[in-house]
Amino acid sequence: LASLEHWLHSVAGHVMSEPITLSPTAAETIEFLNRLRRFSSDLTYKEQQLRSLLASQQKLQHFVLAEEQRLDAVHAGICQIRQMVENRMKLGQTLEQLHKLSRELDTSLHFFGTLLKNEDAKNADNETAVEQHQKQLQQMRNLLQQANEHIYRERHQAEKFASLANSLNDTDPGLNIYPALDC
Repeated sequence: LASLEHWLHSVAGHVMSEPITLSPTAAETIEFLNRLRRFSSDLTYKEQQLRSLLASQQKLQHFVLAEEQRLDAVHAGICQIRQMVENRMKLGQTLEQLHKLSRELDTSLHFFGTLLKNEDAKNADNETAVEQHQKQLQQMRNLLQQANEHIYRERHQAEKFASLANSLNDTDPGLNIYPALDC
């Protein structure tokens, strides 16, 4: 019990209370998620230790009231930290998805630009100019449709991210969401 209390107040308390800025860059978002995953692994181990203590308490039923209160406090603290970690991971994963959608949109627009530059190119099969032009127009329509879908999904993901970030702003004071919201 003492080691769990120590971990909760020193390690976990420090990790969860230190100021963290959620960056708008993809690489820093990935690093943010990797740090959370490592901490989540430690947290899972501590939760297993806590469950073991709770099980032994129920079997022996000879814990004094002070020990029960300490155990309850550790349990509540670990549950609170688990919730914060899960919320941060969800926020980071949402931002990571937003970065992915942005890259996909950039790729679609790049291909569209390439098609515009190559509009006058001749096809190796000696297709007529009209057929070639119609084919390129269809490719452009497809790319514009794809870009439109990416924009819709990106907007939806951005709204989801902003909503989640704003809801966490009140419950997780150590997390600075504003740089990521401004991107």
